[in-house]
Amino acid sequence: MNAITQPVDHLRHDSTGPHMGLPIPNSKLGIWLFLGTEIMFFTALIGSYLVLRLGTQPWPTDQSWTHINIVAGATNTFVLILSSYLVVLAHKSIVNKQIGRTQLALLGAFILGLGFLGIKAIEYKGKFEHHVIPGQIPESSLQSMEFYLRDVDNNSLAWINTLQPGTDSVYLREGQLKARVENTEAGNADAALAPLNESELAQAKAVLDWRAQLETVKILVSNDQAKLYPPSPEAAESAAQAATMDEATKLGGLEGSLAWIKHQPLIQDHAQGLYVARPMLHGNLFASLYFLITGFHAIHVIVGLILFLTVLVQGPWLTTLWATYVENIGLYWHFVDLVWIFLFPLIYIV
Repeated sequence: MNAITQPVDHLRHDSTGPHMGLPIPNSKLGIWLFLGTEIMFFTALIGSYLVLRLGTQPWPTDQSWTHINIVAGATNTFVLILSSYLVVLAHKSIVNKQIGRTQLALLGAFILGLGFLGIKAIEYKGKFEHHVIPGQIPESSLQSMEFYLRDVDNNSLAWINTLQPGTDSVYLREGQLKARVENTEAGNADAALAPLNESELAQAKAVLDWRAQLETVKILVSNDQAKLYPPSPEAAESAAQAATMDEATKLGGLEGSLAWIKHQPLIQDHAQGLYVARPMLHGNLFASLYFLITGFHAIHVIVGLILFLTVLVQGPWLTTLWATYVENIGLYWHFVDLVWIFLFPLIYIV
């Protein structure tokens, strides 16, 4: 009888009533569900990237054009892998009630995450400096000339703003400046057209001449009458030294005429930093996908750093009750690391 009733009594003693759900904390179930949605999100991004890349030929792969830095990408891969190890160490430490070691490990992961963002910021800076930006990449020689002329035009308008300040439109003030030049050269003392001093007169004549030459170049571009291939270094130098823009155009095509403009006296200082961007077919699609995918990944890195901070700010009040939370943010960080391991070869190597 006892042999029959003992198991029943034992079950009755340990029974706590009906139990539903999985034998894991609700927070861990929640993070896994969240990571499931994140997997679908990045799968869609990476899948779209692959479809667009495989369906677009030729795809920009020349690193001198795309300014993809493989060393920076590889360094960031190592940084994230090391940070993932530190997160694992942090969870192990807090389970073993080693609070100080937990905080040091998370602090190391936090610093490495900042390092990842710093390297990525340097990469982005290089892209912006070389105009590898969606919508800013010329995909043909004609567009390359048009983009350059836009930058030169903006520079010359800024020069006019300095010589002829006012509230009128800059194009109206360009006409006013021209009238002041004519008034000064004629020796008139018209108060409405204040004469220019010698330095101002020289600069005004230079910028107005520059503007006139730009209009001529714009006509060449719009009519597609100029040779749009880059001249040889010798031809470009000859074009820069030509007496007139017409001679420069004959020597080096449209780029030759632009080289002539850039080397004119009083213009060189105002053309600093301007260059003719190399055309890159499908470059805008490449840049759009690059910034979209790496940008979303960077946002996830920032979120991970914020989660690290929520633990670090606890300081001496951190206890083992935070073990599950540390494990959850570790799962999130491992996912961020795993995504980058897929992105690095796809974007930087393949």
